[in-house]
Amino acid sequence: MPPFFFPDTTVLSNFAYLGEVALLKQMLSGHGRWTEAVAFEIGNGVRCGQPLDALADLLGADPWLGSPILITREADIAGVEALRRRAFAGPRLRGRYTQHLGEAQSCYVILHWPQFQGSAWISDDRKAVRFGRAEGITTYETIDVVRLAIQSGLIDTETARDHMRRLCQLGRPMREPTVADLLAMPGTPHFVFPGPPPGSAPAPVVGGGQSQGSTGGNGGEESIPVLRGHQQGAEQANPEQMPLF
Repeated sequence: MPPFFFPDTTVLSNFAYLGEVALLKQMLSGHGRWTEAVAFEIGNGVRCGQPLDALADLLGADPWLGSPILITREADIAGVEALRRRAFAGPRLRGRYTQHLGEAQSCYVILHWPQFQGSAWISDDRKAVRFGRAEGITTYETIDVVRLAIQSGLIDTETARDHMRRLCQLGRPMREPTVADLLAMPGTPHFVFPGPPPGSAPAPVVGGGQSQGSTGGNGGEESIPVLRGHQQGAEQANPEQMPLF
């Protein structure tokens, strides 16, 4: 089983649109993680009035994905940027410092940071999904989470199909599944989310070092040094000095 699961902004938004954030939280069972760029995107969505209010607690009162993983070492910032350009349209991203940054950060830490080695990524961006799988990252989509929720008895097939139909109607990047699609097994039998020990809680994650004064949990620009770092550089921090989880 992957040690951690990194849902990207598309997946978090899907469950928010459906009013099923609690279901995603239950499925991840304390094993979910996110990077600072994903937190920044969700924070922007909440502040701009998008229907993401159900995710607001992630940014403060109930951070069930842990503290956003901060990437502040110059070599890591450069690595993220190289991956972002290689995977997501290359020169066309010039000047667009945050476009596809969440996907790039998630892939980078899964591929290069020992504490997240073998973790899985959950995305509904088709190009990103293809890239993740080509790089050997265990990559899933919203439909895989829904399938496992059906198999776990947490949601019935008709409700699940209505949810997926609604996402299609909203223009989310997926096709409307048949009942057979929903009852199919996810891509691997190891796609499971065991719950944490009784009484435990998600451990805060600060994967790349936290710059002074940064909370990493409120979604504000002050807590996202890497967004500035892509343009101006950032303080160095060695992820290998961080605790392994």
